[in-house]
Amino acid sequence: MPANKNNKTLWNKLVGTHAEFSMENRTFNSVGVLTLIMLFFFLLANVLVGLFKVVMVIGVLMLLQGYVLYLSRFRKKMQAGVIIYAVSSYLAIIVNFYLNSGINGPGLYFFFLTFPFLITITPRSRHLLWAVLHVFIAITLVLSQFLFPEWVPYTYKHLSERFVDIVLSYVITVLFIYYITIYLRNHYEYEKKLADRRAQSIEQQKLLLETALEERKAQEEKIKAKNEALMKIAHIQSHEMRGPVTSIMGIMNIIKEEGSNVPREYFIYLEEAVNELDRKIHEIVRQTKDL
Repeated sequence: MPANKNNKTLWNKLVGTHAEFSMENRTFNSVGVLTLIMLFFFLLANVLVGLFKVVMVIGVLMLLQGYVLYLSRFRKKMQAGVIIYAVSSYLAIIVNFYLNSGINGPGLYFFFLTFPFLITITPRSRHLLWAVLHVFIAITLVLSQFLFPEWVPYTYKHLSERFVDIVLSYVITVLFIYYITIYLRNHYEYEKKLADRRAQSIEQQKLLLETALEERKAQEEKIKAKNEALMKIAHIQSHEMRGPVTSIMGIMNIIKEEGSNVPREYFIYLEEAVNELDRKIHEIVRQTKDL
């Protein structure tokens, strides 16, 4: 595990992290690193078969690819890097075609390296441009060898050299296309996981919101019920209790007018108590209305 973590950290330093770069930019940086490695093996292969002119061309390409990677990864100028990469790739394919036996060599394989890569890292609006350029350049190279075969010398001294060159180029091309496909698939799965996490987070937030709304609704219902209960109490206090008090006050007035053997001071006490009860009822009603 620590080794895998260290390898991942080193790779992220070379190509950038998901937080720093887009999928297209990381793909471009990744392929830039792999291209340097691929060119190194091509350089060794051509050294083995003695194609030193091709070796010189590959050396220049390695320097150019290093600069393209620097622009994209560290200067964050991917678009400039893409243009340089596309132009240098076409020039390299053309030069390699004429220096490395034309259709008898692996030159045409390299179109299968650059085309899927360019359509992966560039907007869809440019895909037609890359398709037209690839088809046009490839057909032009084949026609030029057909019409002017002397332009494309056969550079292999032995059949084994041609066999090694073509097999190695084919294997590298297949591995390159495989890497791009796997990289895109892994990125798709990574984005899918992020989307699933976002969806789960949204669903959880939705559930929390629904729960909060239900709790608020229940609280509002409780408050409403409480208010209704208070209003009912107020109604009882202001009407049902008010009636008996009014009756008592009326009787007291009658007793006052007609007279009685009951000492008058008792009536005074009764009157004060009833008046106090009346004031309390009015106070309760007033406070209930303020709820």
